[in-house]
Amino acid sequence: MILLAIDASMSCSGFAVFVDGILGDYGSIKNKGYKGQSIDRYPKKTCRMGYIMTLSLLELVIKYNPDIIIVEELTFNGIAGIKSIKGLAMLAGMFAMALEQTDSSLLPKLDFVSPSGKDGWRTKVKLKKEGDWKRASVNLVNKLYNLSLKYEDNDVTDAILLGHSQIIK
Repeated sequence: MILLAIDASMSCSGFAVFVDGILGDYGSIKNKGYKGQSIDRYPKKTCRMGYIMTLSLLELVIKYNPDIIIVEELTFNGIAGIKSIKGLAMLAGMFAMALEQTDSSLLPKLDFVSPSGKDGWRTKVKLKKEGDWKRASVNLVNKLYNLSLKYEDNDVTDAILLGHSQIIK
């Protein structure tokens, strides 16, 4: 069984691939067109960046041919602005639509998992906030998988833990 876990964002999406419960590959996709925040980026630039990221995520699906695709559910945590939340919702919708248009058997493989709450991936992997969630994520992945990822790799470590939460459940 191949599980593809994705921590999707407009600027940099982390991914992790598990094969029969073992971490097989991981990395990140940087959106080369993303230039950061700007007052005029929503909705046209946001849609364009979502489209570019969707194509990259679809390439991952085609490359790994997963049995399960897990994406982190977007949640309003008080930090992200409304436009950021709208952008992430657009990205999730575009990705789901791309799966359906590419091959209708792909969409049923897609599931969204919340980071928080009693059923959230952070709870399942017993992630404890160490100053911030990003640092905690990096530290836990390095410990669990004997890796040497850095703070800047937090998109990747979130994807690894998202996948790990599904493997251990």
